[in-house]
Amino acid sequence: MSRHANLISSMSELYHLLVQLAVIDATLLVTPDDAIIKIFSRKAALEAGYTSEAVNLMSKLPYLAVGDITWGEPELKRSTVPVDYYCRDNTGHFQALRWMDDDLENEDNMIPGHSIKMTEHENYGYSLIYNTETCLMTSWQPSANPPDVQGYAHLPTWLPSEILEPWIVSFRSLSVLKTPLFMLWEPRTQQDAQSPEDYTDRDALHWRAERAVDRALWGIADVYMQCGWEVSSQEQQNGFDRHEFVTRRTRHLQEAVRPVIDRIGEKGRRYRESHHGYDPRLPDYRMMLYKAIHEDEGCLTDLEPYEDTHEPLVQPRLDISVK
Repeated sequence: MSRHANLISSMSELYHLLVQLAVIDATLLVTPDDAIIKIFSRKAALEAGYTSEAVNLMSKLPYLAVGDITWGEPELKRSTVPVDYYCRDNTGHFQALRWMDDDLENEDNMIPGHSIKMTEHENYGYSLIYNTETCLMTSWQPSANPPDVQGYAHLPTWLPSEILEPWIVSFRSLSVLKTPLFMLWEPRTQQDAQSPEDYTDRDALHWRAERAVDRALWGIADVYMQCGWEVSSQEQQNGFDRHEFVTRRTRHLQEAVRPVIDRIGEKGRRYRESHHGYDPRLPDYRMMLYKAIHEDEGCLTDLEPYEDTHEPLVQPRLDISVK
């Protein structure tokens, strides 16, 4: 498999980084050992039209064992998730991964059998398509296609590392941040931006609420640094303490993020009172927060259950008051 070493090493580096960052649980990382090769359905892949070279490569790749879980986790780029092949057990599964999937109702137009998708997209996401004959990869964002263009043949091809290295750097440098609530794709420096002038009071309230939660969540980047994370180091020679980070991250959710969410709930209640019961329908972060606190690898067992109360536990650090 030396011909595909660039792809294998790049995907492996990305996935190991996500484990190291505690973005995903280590149990989701699947490496190509004998047990996986036995599980892999070579016959079904061949019947779906993949070439022997493509099928052989499928059995040698590292994967995140996403299977058929809820779409969107984990995101590698906005609206972009990894594909795993080893858990597919019938021809239909493999055929579905050959669909062009560009929202132009041409699902019969499949990618060539010598190519394999490494990611799937939704909305404005990306499909990374690797050609086993050329050993090059295409980064295809279907939403960016010109109106009269279908497929990805018009796009340039690159070594996998040339496409994936910026993705890896964005995670390692904490330029993008996966939090237990959701991904933060917008730069931290943009979180203080003002809402557009043409926004209604209700839209502005939404804007301030979302930015307040984003700012509180960006504090997790500081927690990484406190636990020894080096944003420019692949080896993390300072000895990043993953367990300590997970513990502190959960406490940050409890002590810094939760008060902001409580405050949003209070603002929503006051808005309804002052607007004759009209519901601004602010984002409901409460259930997400409860799940994040109590399922974040079970690292904090001393936290009290998150109750549905408007009273914050500590003094809110961020003001999202309606002006």
